[in-house]
Amino acid sequence: MAAIRRLEDLQDAVHGAGLDAVQYSKGALHGSLAVTEHLGATFTVAHVGSHIAIRGPLSTDRITIGIGLRQPEGSRQWMREVRTGTVGIFLPGEEHQGIHAAGSSYVAVALSREGLEGLAAELDLILEPALFRSSGLHPVRLAEPRVAELARSFGPYGPGPGDAPPSVYDCRSTLEIAVTHLARAPRGDLLRGPSSGRERIVTKALDYAMDRLDGPVSVEEMARAAHTSVRSLHRAFRSVLGESPASHLRRIRLHRIRKGLASPKEARCSVTRVAYRHGMTQLGRMARWYQEVFGELPSATLAGEDGALEGTRDGNREETPKMNLAETA
Repeated sequence: MAAIRRLEDLQDAVHGAGLDAVQYSKGALHGSLAVTEHLGATFTVAHVGSHIAIRGPLSTDRITIGIGLRQPEGSRQWMREVRTGTVGIFLPGEEHQGIHAAGSSYVAVALSREGLEGLAAELDLILEPALFRSSGLHPVRLAEPRVAELARSFGPYGPGPGDAPPSVYDCRSTLEIAVTHLARAPRGDLLRGPSSGRERIVTKALDYAMDRLDGPVSVEEMARAAHTSVRSLHRAFRSVLGESPASHLRRIRLHRIRKGLASPKEARCSVTRVAYRHGMTQLGRMARWYQEVFGELPSATLAGEDGALEGTRDGNREETPKMNLAETA
């Protein structure tokens, strides 16, 4: 079992996925990940103690089935609100967008389509072709007794100190529960994308803003892109993401800065250069915001865990301008 302490630990929130993560909780993260291989499938069990979002394809060559063992209020997939028992199907290469409220737990199973259909045949079940057309959420949640059974099976693998991997029995049971649900539950199109007007507003506004974060993006521009008023835009962001549009864009910029600072490719770059690249020019404020979110200054991220000099790695030093934490806009 691996502990979740830093944002980078969430890259394998589903084993091997290499996901991008966004942190909503302040300071150090906490939680745990346990991974095991059984029956030709990879099982990831996660207990997430912080409020985070993860984004990216879950696998390049296998289907991933995700089951929410505990999904507190505020948990979402593709901006659509999800609850405990929600079952998601994620096809190879297709992007997953999940927001996990603090206290979330899930199990994810990655296996080939042949393996999934082979297990269904063993159970004398048939999986509809519609399940494999695109990624999405199953229209029916897993029954509470089944969720409770899975939670009991995987509870020992986090967030406590135990280090035993899930057993073959637990993994086989999980596969059977998932396949039976997919085959027998009322059939219908998989659900994907926003389900409410406010979710649609947020989705449209972010679709506009995300490709423009190397420069200024105004709230008015976002409102026009979402075909709504500035007031309605603020209400939608507060309802869906719990923060204003400007605060959310700042959070995304800070995470892009962190990813740049932590990358070996930026070994000779200064904090200033990386910040400017992502549209952050108020360096004093940026440093303060960065520390509030991540619990460390940008220079500490740039130095890395090996104690390299500020503004450098591997002894390749580049002077970093001092930042005045009292700086204002």
